[in-house]
Amino acid sequence: MIRKDVIIPAIAGSLLTLAYPPFKLGFLAYWGLVPIFYLIRNVSVKTAFIRGIFWALGFQSFSLYWICYDTVKGGILAIIYLSFMTSVIFIFLNRGARHFNNNVVYVFPFLWTAWEFIRGIGTLGFPWLAAAYTQTYYLPLIQFASITGVFGVSFWIGIINAVIYYILSNIRTKKIIPAFSFLLLLFIIPLLYGYGELNKPGPEADSLKVSLIQGNIPAKIKLQSQSIRDNYQTYVRLSEDAVSKKPDLIIWPESAAYSYLRKSTSYLSILRDLVNRHRIPLFTGSLDIEYDTNLGRPRYYNSAFFIKPFSDELPSYSKTHLVPFGEWVPFADRFSFLYKIDMAMGNFSHGNKYTVFNLPRRPKMGMEPSLANKKGNIPFSAVICFESIFSDLVRQFCRRGALFLIVITNDAWFERTSAPYQHAQISVLRAIENRIPIVRCANTGVTMIIDKMGRVVKESEIYTESIITGEIEIRNEETFYTRNGEIFSYIITVIGIFFMIITIIKKQ
Repeated sequence: MIRKDVIIPAIAGSLLTLAYPPFKLGFLAYWGLVPIFYLIRNVSVKTAFIRGIFWALGFQSFSLYWICYDTVKGGILAIIYLSFMTSVIFIFLNRGARHFNNNVVYVFPFLWTAWEFIRGIGTLGFPWLAAAYTQTYYLPLIQFASITGVFGVSFWIGIINAVIYYILSNIRTKKIIPAFSFLLLLFIIPLLYGYGELNKPGPEADSLKVSLIQGNIPAKIKLQSQSIRDNYQTYVRLSEDAVSKKPDLIIWPESAAYSYLRKSTSYLSILRDLVNRHRIPLFTGSLDIEYDTNLGRPRYYNSAFFIKPFSDELPSYSKTHLVPFGEWVPFADRFSFLYKIDMAMGNFSHGNKYTVFNLPRRPKMGMEPSLANKKGNIPFSAVICFESIFSDLVRQFCRRGALFLIVITNDAWFERTSAPYQHAQISVLRAIENRIPIVRCANTGVTMIIDKMGRVVKESEIYTESIITGEIEIRNEETFYTRNGEIFSYIITVIGIFFMIITIIKKQ
């Protein structure tokens, strides 16, 4: 009983981890969900639920173990919470298998994708391990994400797993012939579309040169007040070295300027001096603070600032989607006593603006007028760390006119685990969805430049001081996904919920 209901499900779930970065074994995802079909058939709902818990525990534990590097209790609770959420899908699949027999293969892709989509909604959403992220090393296969978004790729993977299960279940019959043909089409069609997109000549686009500074400062040192000035000196020194490459913009990672920059005049003057001397704008992560008279206490923000040469302006963006229980306590605004809970990384407030910055740059001759404003500026936006996993959040900035995207992050908390690689590869799909170049600047890596097709042009090693300088072509088209958002995901989710309802009300 223990072997069938605990050990085997846990092993099956843990093996799926190998399909995710940093392992370049995404093909394992094509049959990595097949064991689920065998775990839920011919058993009671209770047994399916138990097997689902242990399958998910195996998967989540090996994929998300790195959360415990920052907070052991929080990591354990997160893994248990996500595992219970996953086990609910096993219940519906079990009931579906009883009601529809082998026809459950037609239901599976809808239920699985609906679960992934729902799991990522709201302030407690966590779509980190969407099945689509197993495919970020296989760019020709996932170019259709510019139409469907990330969950379209997950749906495609769900169909592949369902077809493989169907073939295995009918291996001795002629039914496998059309199934094999369909399986081939599931790869041929995306490949043809993907190679067509990758080789399609696009309209002429303006370009600019960026320098990304990876300071490689350990998280614990960063939090020590006596090290703040040393932290600044490291990033200034590396930026001075980057100036020789004549970039149009220098970028520092999340919390690189570790102070309340707007209030810290001495540190702000250091940055203004750097920017004015070299006449190169600087974009940096920092902290911000404001006093809320209604609450009678200050609000703290995880923010980013844009400093332009010889300008007194200090435009900023404050992180809108914070890490639950890592950067904020849910419902603390409604229940003030929760605000007193000491968080490991800080107790921040949510930002409320989709900021679009303007980089002064005269566009090239022949560039389409719609791609730059009348002053010759290039609009861009930034997301901070955890925000990059939310596809619709990134889309909001693109809808507001951003022509390239900056991702700043500090993954030093998770040391040399799989987290920095998983986090970095997620940005590949954000680029494809919106056909927007992404420059990702990380304190300890992975720092990278990604073009609008999702190709990684340059990247750093983790835990090294690095300066990554390269040209990017700014966004010159608007995708179906950018215009219409998660319409595909909503359709799939509605169908998935419809099947869930059927499994509840239909008699066996």
